[in-house]
Amino acid sequence: MAQAQSPAWSPAVMFPRPSTLSGPYTSDTLAAYWQAAYAQATVRRQRVLKTVLTLGGGAGLQASEILSVSAAENVRQHPHDDRLWVIVLPDRTVPVRIDYAPVLADLCERYPTGRLIGRVSRKVNDPMGAMLEGIEFPVHLPPLRCRRLRITWMARVLNDDVRISEFQRVSGTASAKSLEGLTPHIPVRADASEYLFKAAGINAEA
Repeated sequence: MAQAQSPAWSPAVMFPRPSTLSGPYTSDTLAAYWQAAYAQATVRRQRVLKTVLTLGGGAGLQASEILSVSAAENVRQHPHDDRLWVIVLPDRTVPVRIDYAPVLADLCERYPTGRLIGRVSRKVNDPMGAMLEGIEFPVHLPPLRCRRLRITWMARVLNDDVRISEFQRVSGTASAKSLEGLTPHIPVRADASEYLFKAAGINAEA
């Protein structure tokens, strides 16, 4: 049996075809979106943008889901650990990222009934576009897209070593294409050979 000599036998990771998914937003871009949210000229616009960022970037919800979430019907805290907030949807329960939980708590306190995002018009072809209409962003920022916020959330969750079965349960997606598209945004562990030990069922620190 051949014996490995060094981690050099681990080939470079190659992605044979480019992904059609947009990459996650950078932390700087997200910070700029949040600055824009607090700088909006009206309370309504602040509410809309905070809700979109919180439910999209903090829970990976799709646009239609963001438009329907209410504090009374969908938002819950863990009964034994108040750090954990979840969004209860018809098909899944989604944990909210810890850094988004304070904003979600504030939104729920301010708007305990009705949709968190506010009144939604169903008479337009693009309800989310209508909600975001008039919201001002710095010209250097990329367009705000709910799908890209969701991708950003997905990448963060997968970077926290959540198993694929668990990820699909909270994300509501079973698409192999989506997982493949996210792969370039999930970095290899700092120790380039660590994943080999994990895949072999070996505790590298033992």
